[in-house]
Amino acid sequence: MKFKSIGLKITLVVVIISLLSLIVSYTILQFYKNKAIEDVYSQVVYDLQVKVNQKIRAKKDVGISNAVSIANDG
Repeated sequence: MKFKSIGLKITLVVVIISLLSLIVSYTILQFYKNKAIEDVYSQVVYDLQVKVNQKIRAKKDVGISNAVSIANDG
């Protein structure tokens, strides 16, 4: 590859370095984006499990109090 000027060589090097930098940056950003998505999903799952357990506990408490009331009425 024979170039006619030094300016063209420098331009080619700058373009190649810029493209490589963009590719590396994009890859890193995709990695962090996927990690953030996984973190959000796991947090949502945890929050939903806590809510379900609270609701189940509340229903059990109501059931126990109803059973005690029925037993006292008899």
